[in-house]
Amino acid sequence: MVDAFYRAMERVGVSEVPIVIGWPTAGGEHNVTMTQNAAIFNQNLLKHLEARKGTPKKPQFAIEAYVRSLYDEKDKSIHRSYQSFVIFENNGNPKYTLFKKSGN
Repeated sequence: MVDAFYRAMERVGVSEVPIVIGWPTAGGEHNVTMTQNAAIFNQNLLKHLEARKGTPKKPQFAIEAYVRSLYDEKDKSIHRSYQSFVIFENNGNPKYTLFKKSGN
């Protein structure tokens, strides 16, 4: 998906554009913005980041990732899905397992 976006941007004359990706845990349409899908997406993203590889189109550029917010932002007047790019409930409990504990 990232490479498809790069190609589309190049077609309109933009070749260097940062891409920010994420998966909300709630608030979207078609039942895709759910905690289970966010967990799968973010766990796989972490695996890719740990490999320090880019995409097939730009393998020399490792992907960078940032945490937008740790907790839901239900008090903000923005679309529900934008309030939910988080990994913790407001009470501090994790919404899903993101980091696996090592055997040590």
